[in-house]
Amino acid sequence: MNMKRLIEMPDNARVWIYQASRFLTSSEIEIVESEVSAFLADWTSHGVAMDAAFEISLNRMLVIAADESRASGCGIDKSVKCIQALGSRL
Repeated sequence: MNMKRLIEMPDNARVWIYQASRFLTSSEIEIVESEVSAFLADWTSHGVAMDAAFEISLNRMLVIAADESRASGCGIDKSVKCIQALGSRL
């Protein structure tokens, strides 16, 4: 899967930053990368594919960006549920 990088997102992209309560281990980072990559590959809002990217910063912060023209409440709710599930898992 060839994911877009944050730097490639449009200037009007919405950005969400999720901070873990502690530094993540390398195996936890692999889980986050795998889960978020899979989620973003299938992320839709009202049936339209989201243009999105992510990165993990400082082994503690997950940064997700999405093209604002495609982001809606429905799509954002899906992303929050994904992050909540990851938080519960880790």
